[in-house]
Amino acid sequence: MSSIANKFDVLIIGAGPAGRALAFEFARLHQSVVIVDPNPHELWKSTYGTWVDDLDNREDASDLRRCFQQTWPQVRVVGKIEHQLSRPYGIFDNGLLQKYFTHDAVSYHKGEVVRVQLGDDNVLHVQLSANEQFEVRAVFDCGGTQSSLLLRNNQQTGGFQSAYGVHTEATGAVQAGSFTLMDWSTPMGATANPATFLYAFDLGNGTAMVEETSLVEREPVSDTVLRQRLEQRLGRDFSQATQQVEHVRIAMGGSLPLRLGHVVGFGAAAGFIHPVTGYSVAASLRAAPRVARAVSDALVRAESADEIARAGWNAVWPTSFLRTRVLHDFGLAALSRLTTADIQVFFDNFFSLPQSHWSGYLRIDTKARIIAQHMTRLFFNVPLRIKIKLVRKSPLGLVRCLLPGRFL
Repeated sequence: MSSIANKFDVLIIGAGPAGRALAFEFARLHQSVVIVDPNPHELWKSTYGTWVDDLDNREDASDLRRCFQQTWPQVRVVGKIEHQLSRPYGIFDNGLLQKYFTHDAVSYHKGEVVRVQLGDDNVLHVQLSANEQFEVRAVFDCGGTQSSLLLRNNQQTGGFQSAYGVHTEATGAVQAGSFTLMDWSTPMGATANPATFLYAFDLGNGTAMVEETSLVEREPVSDTVLRQRLEQRLGRDFSQATQQVEHVRIAMGGSLPLRLGHVVGFGAAAGFIHPVTGYSVAASLRAAPRVARAVSDALVRAESADEIARAGWNAVWPTSFLRTRVLHDFGLAALSRLTTADIQVFFDNFFSLPQSHWSGYLRIDTKARIIAQHMTRLFFNVPLRIKIKLVRKSPLGLVRCLLPGRFL
């Protein structure tokens, strides 16, 4: 390719949902944008779901809803008791979602970025492993949690979410037409530890997705343990399953990237994974228009590379959202120290709160004061034994929740 063809306003690393959504928004703002990925047109294999109303802040929310493979009007959660939540949930059709975020003005390049340097001309020189180079004005890393281009104070995490999922025949696996977000009941014959739950849904075409998930453990839970727990729960043998098997390992919590250098993180690479739930896609879809507008404005003003990167980080993580992150990290630390029985009771109380309370907590972009108020109410609702564990294990985090006006 010629040097002219290798010049763009924005280069995005990663062609997953976060990268494509951000590129889509830049293209709509008439910025030239290229996505660099080892397999830029590969169909996404993971299962992506979201509460339907978590897309409502986007102007094109009604169009995005057409990208769902299926939606359910009610969601089932089981702790010690069963809850039926009247809040619609949807699973995306990856092909439709990928197609939706495909814009004619976006270029795609197969490759791997190894270095980003600022030139004397105030242009970012992006070096690829194949000795190719791009000249751009802004770089976003949307390559997930394993990115090596973003700096962190440390690589420690709050723990790992692990899951083993199988697409199987629906008969006998799940209730027809149902969606189970969390079933924390302990399967017959299984030990109480590690604490895991069933995530399952009926696709209505004779198949179902069933997944055993460890919410957070200090070390990843092995596929063998999760598969055996799933087999005990459903009374089926999945040892020979080879097709449509999902293996999930998500680093939860931990330090956010440092705002150093000229590469701006976005999506999971920037720490958008909710420290308690492990979800990030809906948060990325909500944030993409906000981030693209802020950086596009800086590009139009012909600001320096430093100023453009600063505008990007400020839009990715506004101060108010950083405060929310502190409270979510406290929630992660609290859950990671509870027993299975405590977790069951915790979620019974959590989902017994008004929907506006628990739904806000499940977003990374809810105002910190609101999160603190809702966490305080939850604290007073849980049994004394759980209160004592929260106080012993994280007294500072508890104070932040109980006195949000002082610390937030």
